[in-house]
Amino acid sequence: MKVLKCNCKHAYQDELYGHNMRAHNVVPQPSSVEYRCTVCNSTRKEKE
Repeated sequence: MKVLKCNCKHAYQDELYGHNMRAHNVVPQPSSVEYRCTVCNSTRKEKE
């Protein structure tokens, strides 16, 4: 789990992690690592 910026709305996670910061789960990919938002299910690649 990693806390990353996301534009979705969630009052509890705003309070817990900060404004527009969301918990993301790791989604392993063959050549990279992606993170999926636990609120809106959007994915983002890890920046090297």
